[in-house]
Amino acid sequence: MKRAVFLLLCILLLAVGGILALRVLTPVFSSPSPTALPVASSAPIRSTVTPETPAPTDASEYFTLSFVGDCTLGSSPRTPLSWNFQHVVGENYAWPFAATRQYLEDDYLTVANMEGVFTTATQAKDAMFVFKADPVYAKVFSAGSVELVTLGNNHAGDYLEQGLADTRASLEAEGVRYADENGICLYQRGDGPVVGVYSKLYPWSSVVTAGVQRLREAGAEIIVVCAHWGLEGSYSPTADQRSVGRAAIDAGADIVCGSHPHVLQPMEGYAGGVILYSLGNWSFGGNTAPQDRDTAIVQLRFRRDPDGSLTLDECTAVPCSVSGSTGRNDYQPTPYARDSEGYARVIHKLNGSFTGEDLTVDYSILE
Repeated sequence: MKRAVFLLLCILLLAVGGILALRVLTPVFSSPSPTALPVASSAPIRSTVTPETPAPTDASEYFTLSFVGDCTLGSSPRTPLSWNFQHVVGENYAWPFAATRQYLEDDYLTVANMEGVFTTATQAKDAMFVFKADPVYAKVFSAGSVELVTLGNNHAGDYLEQGLADTRASLEAEGVRYADENGICLYQRGDGPVVGVYSKLYPWSSVVTAGVQRLREAGAEIIVVCAHWGLEGSYSPTADQRSVGRAAIDAGADIVCGSHPHVLQPMEGYAGGVILYSLGNWSFGGNTAPQDRDTAIVQLRFRRDPDGSLTLDECTAVPCSVSGSTGRNDYQPTPYARDSEGYARVIHKLNGSFTGEDLTVDYSILE
């Protein structure tokens, strides 16, 4: 797409260089008025319309892309049956997205990271954790209005080649697009813009640059890089995450969306693009009692003007908990009430002002 200036339509609360405005969508059960919040950035975002960027007109069109974190729509063989994802969800495939579908059903595209497989295969790789569900659970994505998932992660091969092949077939049966490891996927609905997604496990700068080039050559107008990277339990991106994410934007990506740390990390505005370093977990059958339940839907809206130019012009977020239950994980992400501690905590994590200690991730007791 034509490189667009990021027009900040939201109010900036802090007059500090390098801040990207985030408008927080309020859950439907509280005040509908949005709140403007700052998101930390290492580089200033240009906040005025330049001569080459046309102002919105009545003929402008808007396209919203939504992003959620790690989805493990299955469980490990280690999980007790009564806590198993399939046991909890049963045949109610709409359950995992029931509390949040209203934020996704009217967008142009929703992207999630699919961490695990849909298969009946029994031969798994030799690893501490492997995750699977019956192929019918691909219906969770279609019922939840998720149109595209990424498979560039460390659990897509949990049940070897058969598991991956079954996963692809299950997604295709539900009309859900996917981007394989080091693969690209193009998405277009009607006469909307062509969105290109590149997915990579543990990426480095040259490979994401090449991935962006592949998408550009394939005709993508909006370019998204989905990176599975970082340290589990860390609330701060590593130096490698920052350098690779910025390299992707420098190469022409508009959005970089990260997964793997299982917790929220800050967003960053960089050179006219946006980097979501980690969106944490979403509907996550891999953990029955997560230490950190905070997550969010992040939505980025693009404006297409009559001349065909595309501008990234609005960023919004819906603070959520990964579970609607305060006890064990019920696998249904649920918006936080606006006046709750969780709501405020999510905003602090997204804007880089969270000061809590990193989680201690120790699996030695299971060895």
